[in-house]
Amino acid sequence: MLFFVLAAIFLLGCEKEFVDIPPKDSITEDNEPILTFLEEQGLRPSQSDKISDILGNIEEEGYRLLLGRRSDNAWFSKLDPSGNEICCFELPPLKKWKYSHYNMNSVLFKSKDHIFVRGWYSNQNDPSIMGYDYDEIVSIVDFNKGVATDHLDIVSNDTQNNDYRYTLMESNYRTLVLRSTSSFKNQHLYVVGSEGKILYHRDYDNKIEGPYLENGVIFIDDEIACPIIEKGINMYSSIAKLPIFNLRTWTLIKKLDSENGLIPKGDRYNEPNISYKTDTVYLEKNNIIYAYGEYKNKKDPISDTNIETLLDKYYYKINIGSYNVEGPFKY
Repeated sequence: MLFFVLAAIFLLGCEKEFVDIPPKDSITEDNEPILTFLEEQGLRPSQSDKISDILGNIEEEGYRLLLGRRSDNAWFSKLDPSGNEICCFELPPLKKWKYSHYNMNSVLFKSKDHIFVRGWYSNQNDPSIMGYDYDEIVSIVDFNKGVATDHLDIVSNDTQNNDYRYTLMESNYRTLVLRSTSSFKNQHLYVVGSEGKILYHRDYDNKIEGPYLENGVIFIDDEIACPIIEKGINMYSSIAKLPIFNLRTWTLIKKLDSENGLIPKGDRYNEPNISYKTDTVYLEKNNIIYAYGEYKNKKDPISDTNIETLLDKYYYKINIGSYNVEGPFKY
């Protein structure tokens, strides 16, 4: 699947999608006329006589998505399985640039009702040779109506050292967008609400302070979130810490650890060769569920490698209002 949705990983197990591939050539082969291509495919987008490029052709369950350029502007059309258009979107032009386009790599993420689509402005008619002199924009578009609800800040890419990467994830009706250069500089985050509007954005640097966000987060409200801990981390080496963080102000609200009762334990806690590892973190009604596994460790006599056997799973309940910790409970 092209589209990724965060559940409790990363995702929830959520997955993350980095997109830094340069635009590709048109999928129409040997300069095949667009109208002929559409006719052969049984597709009926609106204003088809103005379509100059089709650079992406994506089939998903229940719809088909064409991406490219119409009237010199980046464009996409969402069509039903019969080839009839459900909605379309055309990127508004900018005075500085003659052209814009979408391609196969433009779709960054699709939430319940919105699509996050990455477009490029340039003065090159052929998108495959536009070089590094271009602006890029990520539009947030209502995927049922074809209407833009917002967009990320437009960024310039006038040198080959300024290629942007994106990570997007959804939680509790909000979408977190992380953007940085390919060298992970100029890190910036956006939080988008359920209506497709950017609620706030800011620079961040989790190498200096703050939580690690790339595994995903659980939104408690618009600003406060709990970062998802990577699965399989030894809970003693990580001291089982779980930060509650305000993303807007970039401040720590509360650090949940052993002092707050977040102690990895199980039925075999006092037995030798027992370890505890993180499993997943997710939101259930008014509680954050912090799940982990209890493992028996044994040396393989032949390979001399450690073999881990999962014995049981446990979880803590953390109230999102008081941050009180209850548990552990066995699944």
